[in-house]
Amino acid sequence: MNTTALIMMITSLSVVTLVTAYYFYHAFTTPPKPIDDGHQDINRPDFT
Repeated sequence: MNTTALIMMITSLSVVTLVTAYYFYHAFTTPPKPIDDGHQDINRPDFT
């Protein structure tokens, strides 16, 4: 394997690894969004 091919292979593997690591880091550290189903007051009586 010549030097150019080796450099290109290492670069592409590094880029793929870094993008994957960033995705998983972002996915596991982002807090989940609160559930908003639009029916928040369905079980509350209306005493107004």
